[in-house]
Amino acid sequence: MIKEQLLRYQEEFKEALQDLKTKGKRKRQIPNILTSLRLLAPFFILPSAFVGNVPLVLTFVGVFSITDFLDGAIARTFHLTSNLGRDLDAFCDKIFAGTLLLGASFMNPILLINLGLELAITSINVRAKLKGLDPKSLYIGKIKTFFLFPLLGLSLVSNALAIEPIFYTLLGITASLQGITAYSYQGKYQKDLAAKRREAMPVLTPSPKREEQDREEEKEMIHILSPREQKMETLKEMRSILTEEIGLEKPIEPTFSKEKQYHIEKKD
Repeated sequence: MIKEQLLRYQEEFKEALQDLKTKGKRKRQIPNILTSLRLLAPFFILPSAFVGNVPLVLTFVGVFSITDFLDGAIARTFHLTSNLGRDLDAFCDKIFAGTLLLGASFMNPILLINLGLELAITSINVRAKLKGLDPKSLYIGKIKTFFLFPLLGLSLVSNALAIEPIFYTLLGITASLQGITAYSYQGKYQKDLAAKRREAMPVLTPSPKREEQDREEEKEMIHILSPREQKMETLKEMRSILTEEIGLEKPIEPTFSKEKQYHIEKKD
């Protein structure tokens, strides 16, 4: 499964590069270019934070966060969505958030909680992808991201601006949303995996050879009936035939006389 995924990504990247080389097709890769810009964010944001340049940190966080909105909006508006774009968006989001949380945790170690929750969400989605499932983003995940990006900015400047109450409130809300998101993704993963296993389960149908064996066994069972049982089977068949031919409303039942001879009596 991993090999198949890598081969698919390789083909999609080749197609994307070919679009960039072709003048008339370059606009098809605008959403993916905006998405990829977030991979550069840590190289601009973290150095600015470590030297204490608060305005520059907030500016960079805002600009790179906006790309997460623009890439999807442009792709949907101009029908430029693709599997590569969706997977690339998820990958760049995790790199963007993970690296900034890791860098900010040196100044605020409590952010390791958010980093751990984000890694848990990522691991669930990666497992789903490797199982051949389609881990689409849930609505709760979008809400979580809406609170996560401002937290990234405040986490890097909270000490300089002395806004600890606001920072810890936002941290708590974001951590709660991360926990709910992880639980929701885990539930979706288990549900999708169970559905896939049911679809892959073969339908057991008897082979012609097995059906023939069953018919032979039925014939053998008839031959081992006792004489009395054979008589009863014969009488049942006769009763059925008479009921159909004569048109009796009530069926007739066979009984045995004292002389061990049988006759047919009509039910009262």
